[in-house]
Amino acid sequence: MEQTITQSEPTKLWNKSYILVLIISTLSSFSFFMVATILSKYLVGIGTTIALAGVIVGLFSLTSLFSRPFCGLMADRLNNIHLLLASNILMAIGLLGFAFTKNLPLIIFFRICSGLGFAVGSTVQVSLIIRFIPKDRTGEGIGYMGISQLISTACAPGLGLAIADSAGMQATFLPQLPCPL
Repeated sequence: MEQTITQSEPTKLWNKSYILVLIISTLSSFSFFMVATILSKYLVGIGTTIALAGVIVGLFSLTSLFSRPFCGLMADRLNNIHLLLASNILMAIGLLGFAFTKNLPLIIFFRICSGLGFAVGSTVQVSLIIRFIPKDRTGEGIGYMGISQLISTACAPGLGLAIADSAGMQATFLPQLPCPL
């Protein structure tokens, strides 16, 4: 017999589940913006052309774009917690791959893994966070999620470059591994 879990409507915005998804979303965005800033510099540093580095960096967005419709279907039909965990694992595989290889075909593979992980994760994060926001505060709750994305956009590139300058390019990929549930 299959059990159905019913969740009561949240009564306050700043509940444990909302905060947890907001933190995961923020860390995921930090990861994206740190890598987006340093990856082309890293690729040129290991011998690729600027044009090829741009293509490899862009693979993330292309992968994410083309997989989005499927991510939405998965978010509607599958367990979102499991999908979020899987997305974080894919992003971690990508980041670890960047840190430990200079082989271009592998870097391309890891970039695609990161793009898939980000597409699934960002879709599921929105799907999840909406469940943890009281109906009368939906705009406010989503607004705070938007603010966390803006903070990531503003802070992560500089942080990524600072870590790369002080600890080396490869070390930059390690401290930002996404936080699985």
